[in-house]
Amino acid sequence: MEFKNDLGKPWRYQDGDFEVIRTSMWSPPGCHPVGCGLKIYVKDGGIDLAAEYGDILGNIDGQEVIITLDPSSWLVSVVFFKPETELVRIDLSVPDCIGSVGTALTMLADVQVNLISVFTKVMISYQNMYIEVVADITKSKYPFEQLESELKKYLSPLNGIYELKSIRKL
Repeated sequence: MEFKNDLGKPWRYQDGDFEVIRTSMWSPPGCHPVGCGLKIYVKDGGIDLAAEYGDILGNIDGQEVIITLDPSSWLVSVVFFKPETELVRIDLSVPDCIGSVGTALTMLADVQVNLISVFTKVMISYQNMYIEVVADITKSKYPFEQLESELKKYLSPLNGIYELKSIRKL
């Protein structure tokens, strides 16, 4: 995909395999000659950042990078990490009720795990919710090998409705 000057193009057009949709048809003062607004590249009916960028990118000029997209609010977050960063992904199952996300993540905060991205999805309304966390454990009180057992120990007295599904290095 190549980014080009699209002034004068329609708000929706084809560019190779991508359908390009412009979020703004006009160009306010100071934005000439390329126009303003976000251009969305759609392929096979969906916005697929992974095809162009990937969720967690490998080494880019000596740095690890994560891109987070929130298409409903048009936000893209790009985070560059220091070389010593230790990224992990933690998947949890919790009850779908007020305070459950905070309860599940409190232990991580208490042991200095730096939460980078937290994604939640209700699986069964008022019953079960999924939490996906991307975190940096560089300054954690527990090394990766011990963090899993400590998380299970922390969650176990919570009546079995809080469950660690997986933890893995990224």
